[in-house]
Amino acid sequence: MFGKNWQPGTGKVLDSRVKKVSVTEHGNAITREFVVEVKPSEGAVFRAEVPEGRYADFWHPKIGQSVKVEIDPKSGKVRFDKSDLGLSFKEHQRKAAGAFDATLRGDDA
Repeated sequence: MFGKNWQPGTGKVLDSRVKKVSVTEHGNAITREFVVEVKPSEGAVFRAEVPEGRYADFWHPKIGQSVKVEIDPKSGKVRFDKSDLGLSFKEHQRKAAGAFDATLRGDDA
């Protein structure tokens, strides 16, 4: 079999850095990579370099954030799990709009 066998896991973001900056007609596009302490559903905890999500609805995690990940046990590669709402740009925008509206109404007092 040629494909990867992605398994679920969790992780904690320990660090991040800018991997690449591309200049586009709309501004700069920044690509990051992350150090994540990964806890597989089975096996020992380990640290992995995880690339930024390559999908449109990605909000990069903050240091210390707990995240869902997927692990390929054979290669040891790790990627962010797209189902994690903490990594969703749309979810971030929804929460920010709700917080803004609450402040406008005076609900934050």
